[in-house]
Amino acid sequence: MTHDQMLDLIPQRPPFLFVDEVVGLDESRIVTAYTPPATQAFFAGHFPGNPVMPGVLLCECCFQAGAVLMLHRARGLRAADPSCPVDGSRGADGSRRVDGSRRAESSRRVDTPSPARDAAVVTRISDARFKRIVRPGDRLVIDVTLDDELDNACYMTGRVSVDGAVALRLAFACAITPLAPGGEV
Repeated sequence: MTHDQMLDLIPQRPPFLFVDEVVGLDESRIVTAYTPPATQAFFAGHFPGNPVMPGVLLCECCFQAGAVLMLHRARGLRAADPSCPVDGSRGADGSRRVDGSRRAESSRRVDTPSPARDAAVVTRISDARFKRIVRPGDRLVIDVTLDDELDNACYMTGRVSVDGAVALRLAFACAITPLAPGGEV
């Protein structure tokens, strides 16, 4: 999935966009990457002289990756791009992407959202565990798996890692909701 295709799915934009690229994508899992630049305003105040990415923004990385997965599925798209596998196979460029995938089973599909008029919003957060500090310039790998879906809600688990070390684990749910004409939920 290209960056532009990803931007067509979610309404977030800089400076509140925490997905640089989609590394892997299938029907029940997405892996994205984000590198927080030192120029992000929040680093100046969190904490002066010792910049740390706020934990709530690590959670937001998972939420945005989950939103891409959810809206990708809802629009009936398929991850047919062989350069973006999550099954442990090699991409078109020969690089290994990510390991295995667990497929979510569901008897219902999410309602098809309207492009640029719908958003996936967080409805629940649970069991967030912060394991490592994230600094400016760290390359974050965000791995989100769809565990279950019901009507327009998706229940997911997420993990943010830096250099293979887990920085965050959490469970969360999102629902598709229409945006108001002014872009408000």
